[in-house]
Amino acid sequence: MLNCHQVGRHHRWGLLLTGLVCLVASCSVANRATTSVAMPSAASPRTSLPTPRPAGLPSPTAEAAPSPAPARELPPPPAIAFADRDHGWASRGGTILGTADGGATWRRQYSGGAPVAGIDALSPAVAWAATSRGLLRTTDGGQHWTMLSATPTAFRTVDFVSPTKGWAVVGGADLETVAGPPSPFEAGRLMKTGDGGRTWTLQVWPVSATPADVQSVCLLDATHGWLGSDTAVWQMLPGDSGWYFLWQAPLNPEGRWDARVGCAGPSLVWVLFVNEAGAANHKPYVLYRSTAGGQNWTAIFAEAYTGPSYPTVRPQAPEPGSYPGPFDAVNERVLFLLAWDSSGNGTVNLVRTDDGGRSWQVRPIPPLAGGSPSHLGLSFVDGSHGWVISGPAGQEKIVATTEGGSTWREEYP
Repeated sequence: MLNCHQVGRHHRWGLLLTGLVCLVASCSVANRATTSVAMPSAASPRTSLPTPRPAGLPSPTAEAAPSPAPARELPPPPAIAFADRDHGWASRGGTILGTADGGATWRRQYSGGAPVAGIDALSPAVAWAATSRGLLRTTDGGQHWTMLSATPTAFRTVDFVSPTKGWAVVGGADLETVAGPPSPFEAGRLMKTGDGGRTWTLQVWPVSATPADVQSVCLLDATHGWLGSDTAVWQMLPGDSGWYFLWQAPLNPEGRWDARVGCAGPSLVWVLFVNEAGAANHKPYVLYRSTAGGQNWTAIFAEAYTGPSYPTVRPQAPEPGSYPGPFDAVNERVLFLLAWDSSGNGTVNLVRTDDGGRSWQVRPIPPLAGGSPSHLGLSFVDGSHGWVISGPAGQEKIVATTEGGSTWREEYP
């Protein structure tokens, strides 16, 4: 994720567009805008936010292909996703590891070269892996992984609500990798599939109904979802008929922001805003919570050293670390967040709430002391069982807890 957890399962978050032209068909207000399998290009100018809640959706218009994004990117952080207490997957660069015994043993299932940026585990049998070269899927627990969408388009994150229906953030440029899967500051696009990821349609609407820079998406089901873009949150219109602007955070407009949304129920929505700047081992970030489905928002954490980035924000709790990590919303009461503390050699903290964000516990993860803030992945299936992966490519370490973070054991390597 940020990772985002749908009631009953987890959503993961995961990738560079290199110059394809996408032709968008015009349609009536009542019809969704779709395109062929052709993917969008990567860099388009950012636009100002529209007014909230448009009364109706105008007909979609054709979108010209922007300039292609640069072909070189930093490696993504490691990813990890569990479908239940026993079955899960983790990435090590271009390699996918799988376990069927809660992490006691791990087996290499796939090695294809393209770095894996995010994993979405729907069930013990079905999962997807987003890569810079396309989308991988398994339907047999990882015995076989198939490249479904091999294109020059980079998949950043994917979020499936069924074996067939899912959404993806693709393309874009200038990636943020501190708080989870790579998220594009510029020109990320939203795509949708109805056949398990074999074909995709670009979700294109006029500026008044779609953000220019999509960075994250979280779906509860096929008709309820939220997406993040810069300092704003958008919500899906009824019937999956488009998106409307919901809320903009009171953050300093200087410097770009990465918005990572997470949803755990029809009323509770989270968003972690991370600024591209950083100084003296501190990075501006704010975690917000909404208990009214996105209508009312409360600041929970804000990095104190970089306060000028959000002078009007009054957080409810002290910051848990100087850098944010990914978070996982398990249900409407339980959320886990990783935070990196720059004191000493660097400490990875597990932050948790059991009451929807009214109170918090912060505990270090001793096996990960000295780790990097930009090489973290997180997955919890309930309030007790969770896994964290940490480390640069080729040096990843997986640790697990069965006590909600009170104790940890090393599982890999």
